[in-house]
Amino acid sequence: MIFSRKKPKTYSLTAKGIQVASILEKIHKLTVETLVAATRFVNYKETSYLPTPDTSYISEAEKQRKHTR
Repeated sequence: MIFSRKKPKTYSLTAKGIQVASILEKIHKLTVETLVAATRFVNYKETSYLPTPDTSYISEAEKQRKHTR
């Protein structure tokens, strides 16, 4: 006996699936760009010494003590 295949061997995304995949890809690219920019900002030596308006300034010695605990 020979049976015919009712389901296709390959599958494809629906229009909605393609749209979701496109949005997810754009979010991924934006996230990677943000991560790279944030890493550059954090690694920039002088920025670690700049106080920000919403946080109190912590001296370098206090930072070292917190990291060694």
